[in-house]
Amino acid sequence: MVSALGQFSRLGVTRPRAEARAVAEQRSALAIKAPSIDANVLSLSGGNQQKVLLARALLNQQAALLLAE
Repeated sequence: MVSALGQFSRLGVTRPRAEARAVAEQRSALAIKAPSIDANVLSLSGGNQQKVLLARALLNQQAALLLAE
């Protein structure tokens, strides 16, 4: 979430509920299988790790273009 922190903070204070809501939406949209949104990425299967990286890129609203191979 570090790459998208600006979206979830105001005046240097993070908004955990907004962050958790956005992460939960991406988790659902990409069908990421994880015990919780706080699960360590390294504990997930390889495919779910890749989905997490895609979700991270999609959450970054500053990006104008997303290239995926």
